[in-house]
Amino acid sequence: MKKKNVFSVGMAVMLAASMPIAAFADETLTGGGTAGTTASSTTTVISDGGSHSISGIEFTASTGNLYALDVRGSNTSVTVNGAIKAENNGAYGILTSDSSNVTVKGDVIANKLDVKARGDSVVTIEGDSKNTSDSYNIQVNSNASVHIKGDIISKNGGAARLDDDAKLTVDGDVYGGGSGIAAWGNGSADGSNIEIKVGGDAYGNNSIADAVDGAIIVINGNASGNRYGVSASNYKSADNKTSVTIKGDLEITSIPNIGELQYGGIMGYNGGTVTVEGAVRINDEAGEGGWAADSIDGALVKADSVETSAAGIASTGATVIINKDVEAGDGYYNVGLFADNSTVLIGGDLKTKDAGEVFIGVEGSGSNSELAVGGKLENEGGGLRMKIDVDSNGNAVNLPEIVIGEITDP
Repeated sequence: MKKKNVFSVGMAVMLAASMPIAAFADETLTGGGTAGTTASSTTTVISDGGSHSISGIEFTASTGNLYALDVRGSNTSVTVNGAIKAENNGAYGILTSDSSNVTVKGDVIANKLDVKARGDSVVTIEGDSKNTSDSYNIQVNSNASVHIKGDIISKNGGAARLDDDAKLTVDGDVYGGGSGIAAWGNGSADGSNIEIKVGGDAYGNNSIADAVDGAIIVINGNASGNRYGVSASNYKSADNKTSVTIKGDLEITSIPNIGELQYGGIMGYNGGTVTVEGAVRINDEAGEGGWAADSIDGALVKADSVETSAAGIASTGATVIINKDVEAGDGYYNVGLFADNSTVLIGGDLKTKDAGEVFIGVEGSGSNSELAVGGKLENEGGGLRMKIDVDSNGNAVNLPEIVIGEITDP
């Protein structure tokens, strides 16, 4: 039998006490299964600090919650010359730690998690990452880094979850049948502890992308989903480096009914920044309401334009900047300023769908707040309605500065 430094979980435990682990360089292993793959029912564990070249793995898990490949040990490097398939019985794909390095020259397809990278490890998948369950495809933390050169496709679960210090680069698209990308930082001052870059489009059924406490997410294509869009929030402390940037458009097809107005498109909280370089479009098919753009407590939310069948834009002690037009649904707020130090700047027109009235709310606002519309305040047949604060005598109080280029009321 050929001597090899690749152990199943059971053999690794049995042999550890009886022989030292030596490093074997660039060893190619082949076995049963389809051409170019090794058939296995136990986890392949490589942990000797050496460099290895192995064939693809066709993993049939004997029980649930097993990984096809586990790479650990400082400087352990593994190149997989083919795909890793672990599609049955709750199987996982790759587990890495301890500054190890794994390159897969093919796809990784697992029933559950494709990759769990931690402890300064580096994982590169030259194909796609796919899973078929309701778990995340990719999990990265503790200074680890993952590069997917193809797409991330999670049919029913989340696409990726990053925590603490971590990096993820996806050259292709991201698809999350549950949610898209969730990135939870540790609140570092420079905001660079988590970085996610998506080269193509991103889809998340329940939410597209959420950056928290120092995380940075950049989507170079379009973003779409069925419930919530993207958010940048700080819960540990205000950090203006927490951000989500979408280079294309963002589109949401429905908004959940949770009993009150919530964001459906983009939201920033406590210093977070969300930028959509294209349009924000919401088709609220269920008629549940929700803000297309919502900025809270010192956050900054920006988009090129807003078109929604529900509520338009809201600022609560924060800033919203829309370069072009804002069009909201009839019967909803077009714009709301709900605390002092709220700023809304609209470069184009402010208007309402379905021949409805323009509805502006400034209750709870104040003299340090501002609403500026560079174009026209326009509707197709309704009037202008404003909701304001009044004192005990019915006099208007706490009004913001309001500047409108032109008002048309056909």
